[in-house]
Amino acid sequence: MAIYFTKETKTCQWEGKMDIQVSGLCEEIKAEIRNSFISSGNKIIKRASIDADIKMYNKDIYQKANKLADKYRNQQLPNWQLEREFATNWKTWVSDIPGDDRHVDVHMSFQLVTVKCFLGNDQSEVKSILQSETFNTDVLKTDLSLDINHPVKQTPIKQAFKSIGKTVFSSNKAYVNKANSAKEIIVNKFKTKITKLEQNGRSYTIQLGCELLSDLLSDLGKIELDENVHVTVKGKIRLAVCNYKVKLIPILTNMQKQYKRENDPRIYMESQKEGLWQMFKEECNDVHVTDKVASATSRWIASAIKTALPEKCKRGVIDKLKANKGFSSKMSVHAWMLVEIAETGDFHSFEKYLSNPILSIKMFTSEQIEKMCFQKDDNTSSSAIQDIYHNKVQDILNGFKEAIRALSAKGSITMKSWWPTFLGHIDKELCVKTDIMFFDEDRDLDLKILSDKLLLELNVIKDTIINAYDTSIFSEIRTSCCNFFTADLLACQEACPFCEALCDLHGPHDHHRSDCHRPKGVAAYRWNESRKLTTDVCTTSLLANGRFCNKNTNNEWVNYRDYRNVNDYYASWKIEPLEGESQKFWKWFMATYNTELAEYYNAKEADIPDGWKDITMEEAKEDMKKCYDI
Repeated sequence: MAIYFTKETKTCQWEGKMDIQVSGLCEEIKAEIRNSFISSGNKIIKRASIDADIKMYNKDIYQKANKLADKYRNQQLPNWQLEREFATNWKTWVSDIPGDDRHVDVHMSFQLVTVKCFLGNDQSEVKSILQSETFNTDVLKTDLSLDINHPVKQTPIKQAFKSIGKTVFSSNKAYVNKANSAKEIIVNKFKTKITKLEQNGRSYTIQLGCELLSDLLSDLGKIELDENVHVTVKGKIRLAVCNYKVKLIPILTNMQKQYKRENDPRIYMESQKEGLWQMFKEECNDVHVTDKVASATSRWIASAIKTALPEKCKRGVIDKLKANKGFSSKMSVHAWMLVEIAETGDFHSFEKYLSNPILSIKMFTSEQIEKMCFQKDDNTSSSAIQDIYHNKVQDILNGFKEAIRALSAKGSITMKSWWPTFLGHIDKELCVKTDIMFFDEDRDLDLKILSDKLLLELNVIKDTIINAYDTSIFSEIRTSCCNFFTADLLACQEACPFCEALCDLHGPHDHHRSDCHRPKGVAAYRWNESRKLTTDVCTTSLLANGRFCNKNTNNEWVNYRDYRNVNDYYASWKIEPLEGESQKFWKWFMATYNTELAEYYNAKEADIPDGWKDITMEEAKEDMKKCYDI
């Protein structure tokens, strides 16, 4: 950095400020890394203790199963009788394991959590919500949740004016849309928080539920519409309770299930029951050692494939989507979405976009992932995820086949050496147990015979897993793929303070910019005296050096060329004073929906320039597609 400032002498005045920013960033990164190490360390220590307990219980039950098998060996009992004996003893074996009985039912605790959070005068409102038959998460559709007091503002100066918030002169509908969009952002933040808690090994508790609901209520109470429009206390309570119930409880339930799977020894042993039953049955029937090893190995292979498939399929989905031009950048997704909104011919779709472009992009991304990967093709009766699933199953099986064929040439091997040798030849990314007591013997195995049996078993495994395909198992893949693309594509989510065009830049950058600013009327700017929406573009406004005012300027008039003096956010945007026009798309949009847009913002219709009304929707769409190469 020092070399850069030495060469670029014109930028030397920024060197001190840059040093301060870099130092602050370094400290933040150090703190984040330190906290991550502490969290990881604690999790590793806890995990090691749990794994040791599970290993002990696994060994104990394995020995008991072996002892029981000695009792029935060579008695030629039918499998149903053996299974009955095994099931009876299994209950006793598992009941001896101390389970974790501290888990709280997330759904059953909901009413208790709400009572603890609302101990004051809000109890009657909460009681009313709890007794209602349905929970409506879009509670701000009614004006009962908004306190709106429109001011009358008069000033004779004829300049472009952007209102307080979206606009102090906005329609109630615009306020409702803005409040609901703000609510979605807050709820999504809490979803992310719960996911991080799950990754850190947390489980659900009453205390955690109370903390989340209280924090949710607090954040919803901070929703800013403007100084004259507020969400009522009743609206905040309904928002918090309904969204906690409908949108957060399912995630908390999954978090608790995951915790149980990873930490409760009883639940883990139940997952091993089928494998131990098969081992018990084979021991009772005195199956040949090669057959037993082939059977046990195939079971662990099947388990490894099932475990690996979700992540493998996720990568396959991401690779497929990345090959689509529409997913090449944030602006390409943005343009793609706008084209599809235009095709609906419905201003209501644009309303949702105007209230929160980023949320609209996230939802559109999710919808496209669903269409492209998870919906069935009418011609093939299969979906892309199904094809990806089949291909990944085959890829993993091919890796196992190569490992088995490579080992078959070794002649013979002891039963004890078989498993570690086999693991050394397979994909290291596969989650396979390294310590299996079943193979803890010194008997020799003929690798040629074992390999032939395993190759036959792999065909059975393939058919079983392919036939077990179920789209429901990919719910997590949908979510993780959406999260990947929204995080990857929407790295910078800032919008122009005038026209609200999104920043084009992706990686780290000092200033925000957009190559395609749009008419400021799209973002509610209107002429102060006439109240008509403006068709001017930010860059030409700077060139003409008109004036503007809004809540950020404390309603004081500011020259456009001095916009960077308003606050840090305005200063972070680099807008060049240039001659130019908006994209055809936004000309078409303002000309087509002039009446609806004015009504939405409680303004008057814009004076549409000559030629704008002549632009067809097809021309607007093609211009947008060409601009972003989609």
